[in-house]
Amino acid sequence: NLFHFLRLRMDPHAQKEIRDYARVLHEIASRVCPVACEAFDDHILGGVQFSRREMEDLKALLAGGEATLTGRALERFQAKLRGERPLS
Repeated sequence: NLFHFLRLRMDPHAQKEIRDYARVLHEIASRVCPVACEAFDDHILGGVQFSRREMEDLKALLAGGEATLTGRALERFQAKLRGERPLS
């Protein structure tokens, strides 16, 4: 539950005050359970989630094919590939 709260409240779209509060909670949790917090940092805060269609395009690109996404969906996909956090 704590990590779910942190994921939501540390998001750039959250209000600054709640992000600040979440960062303090994250610092405290890091002292109590450093291994779990490191996994959270690596996989949730530092990870990327792909949609089903994005996964299909990713597989196609890895196989030497081309992406089929267009428009805003393609922009979001490309931002994820560059390691950027795309806006919704």
